[in-house]
Order: sequence, then structure tokens, then C-alpha cells
Amino acid sequence: MDLYNSLYSECHRDANSPVKYRIPKPQEAVAAQAPDSFHSILIKKNDKWQNLNSKHNIIFAHFFIIKLKMKIGNNSVVTLNYSLNAGLPDQPMQHIETTDPQSPFRFLSGVGGLIPGFENNLMGLQKGDKFEFKLAPADAYGESETNMIIPMPIEVFKHEGVIDMEILRVGNMVPMRDNEGNALNGRITAFTDQVVTMDFNHPLAGQSLHFAGEIVEVRDATPEEVAHKHIH
Repeated sequence: MDLYNSLYSECHRDANSPVKYRIPKPQEAVAAQAPDSFHSILIKKNDKWQNLNSKHNIIFAHFFIIKLKMKIGNNSVVTLNYSLNAGLPDQPMQHIETTDPQSPFRFLSGVGGLIPGFENNLMGLQKGDKFEFKLAPADAYGESETNMIIPMPIEVFKHEGVIDMEILRVGNMVPMRDNEGNALNGRITAFTDQVVTMDFNHPLAGQSLHFAGEIVEVRDATPEEVAHKHIH
């Protein structure tokens, strides 16, 4: 039988136990060939349920389900491609990155792993939908905070008493750790013979972001993925 992506069907195991599915487009109907094991198959058209097939007056154990495109919600595994531009409010936007169509971006929605403005703008979309939106800093990586710009003694950058000048360059991102052992990435903004100034703000802090792309696939996360809060 043909499976359509626009409607659900309703079928009955018995008179007291209907299995119901929402009809997103009640004005449409589906004609389908029912397997012999089905007692009745009902569809909704113009807000009325109509019987398409009634071959046997018996209770059956199989379900007939017409698939529809899944929409992005909490605990959805989303695959998409996007292009990202970013810039400060008083500057033109610059291209930051574009995903490779051969290796699209995948994420589990609703677990707090991404900036909230990104996920919020994708909710309700489905496979094949295109998107384009702009995020203010507050909905992206926040404003640049002065308390995240820290002067550090240059001795931190010495190894066996020698400074590695390949690392000590303005603009370099340097992996560091705080007092509790948490990994941090800092950008060198200036240095003297005694002090290195490190900026631990996100590189896109204070910038507006512009995303444009297309949804490639959407599926429900497995119970294990929901429990572990990442894609398997």
C-alpha cells in the first residue's frame, strides 16, 4: 500500500479500544489497499470519519498507520545544514562557517546543548524545510563580559623556563584550566614581558548571528539517547 506523509489513519482493534491519530489536514483523504487482516480502516475527511474497508467482522491485531513528516520538538534528533555569519552591531557580518553537506550537523534538541535562540527558531520545522533567522547577542553567546578578560603572569606560558613564542601570539586561542580543573579556551589579546592578557569570553560574544539552512532529517530520540542526553 502507499504511505502518505500528510495524514494519519484511525483503525480499531475492537469496538472499545480505538487507536486514534491526529489528522493534520482534515480536508484531504487517503485511498489505500487494506490487508486482509484488517477489520476496518477509517480516515477523516471534512471532520467526519469514513470507513474505507470492512472485509471481516473479526478483531484484528495489526495496525495500519500512514506516516507523516516528524516536526522538531523536545527530544528530537535533528540533522541539518547551515551557514553562519556573525558581526558586532556596528560592523558588517562576516562568514564564520558552513556545514559540509556530506557531514551535516546533528543534535539532540531540548537538552540544553545549544544556544537557546538557535533551537527555538527550529522548533516545529520538518524535513525539507528551509530556515533563516538572526539572533541578537542575548539569544546567542551573550555580551562580552569584562570580568572574563584576565591578566595572567607570563610564567604560565613558560616551559622549562622558556616561553614558546609560537603560542604567545596575539589572537591565538590557548586551552587553559581553572582552579577546579575545568577546561577553558582563552584568546591572547595582548602581552608584555611580564603579563599576558587573556579573553575567556566566547569568540562570538557580543555579536549578532545570522543562520540560514535546511532541515535534512528529523526523528525521535531513543530512550537511551534521552537518558544520556546525546545522540548514539
